[in-house]
Amino acid sequence: LEEGRLLSFDIPLKNTTTKPLNIISLEPSCGCVNAVVINGSIGRGDTGIIRVTIDTTGKIGKVMKTIEVVTDISATPFVLKLRALVKHSGNGVANAGAIFHGDCRKCHVGTDIKSKQGEILYNAVCFMCHKNYSTYKHLSKESLEKSISDGITNTSMPGFAETNGGPLSPEQISSLIDFLKKQK
Repeated sequence: LEEGRLLSFDIPLKNTTTKPLNIISLEPSCGCVNAVVINGSIGRGDTGIIRVTIDTTGKIGKVMKTIEVVTDISATPFVLKLRALVKHSGNGVANAGAIFHGDCRKCHVGTDIKSKQGEILYNAVCFMCHKNYSTYKHLSKESLEKSISDGITNTSMPGFAETNGGPLSPEQISSLIDFLKKQK
């Protein structure tokens, strides 16, 4: 799959329960995923369809997204896991900074970002892609600062520093580094 493309596909869902079910809602994990129900009333033993479109703009490498499927027969949604290997398009530098704009912004930047620091900032901006923050404590402060500020070449990690088009001030980046270095 090439970076910068829209990937559309249908997911068939077979009802293996003993009753008819209705898909009530779909909750994608990210703004780059659009999911719509094509056939959401599924009789016992029948198959429904969910149509999914993923925008690969700014993504390189292994990408994992989820869609929570809420039905009328379970209080707990079931989760569809979508995985893709996105290759560089060869058309210049991949725009990893696309996450700071449009539909991506609401998940990757959120709202009121300027007032956030440390752990609160990490949870708002970083946690979506970097769930296990303790894996970064072994990195030097310099390495963390370079990765957060400038991004990581040939990955989907953009530079988050304002000087690189990102949303974070130098003080916010320092607060993230302090938070990461204090983890056990």
